[in-house]
Amino acid sequence: MEFLVDTEEMAQDVSKVLDDVKDVRSDLALVANGQTIQLSHDVSRLLLNVLDALNRGTRISISSTPQEVSANTAAEMLGVSRPTFLKWAKAQGTRFNRIGNQKRFLTEDVLKLRDIQRAKKIKAFEALRRELDALQ
Repeated sequence: MEFLVDTEEMAQDVSKVLDDVKDVRSDLALVANGQTIQLSHDVSRLLLNVLDALNRGTRISISSTPQEVSANTAAEMLGVSRPTFLKWAKAQGTRFNRIGNQKRFLTEDVLKLRDIQRAKKIKAFEALRRELDALQ
């Protein structure tokens, strides 16, 4: 699904909705045909982010992710090569299913692996920063 704010009037409408919802901690509700539907916190945040992006004139694409992905797809998701992904997956004991000779990884495990790698990068950066601060 793609959304594009292509008129000033549409951008003003999106801006008004964002102004009406000042507190991002609050959850949203939709009213359709007289029926109110409470949205979860995660869905509320997603919609607010979409509305904010539309307000800025950004094109939005929303897609679903399959439960399992190939090693190539997982590597693309993490922005690394296939061998690097497989090395990381092996080191973390990431589970996989075999379909023929292809390994299929659970998307949630790939995203956890991404978070682990990000945490390592942040930790390394902070250590380097402390070393640089100590030199000054």
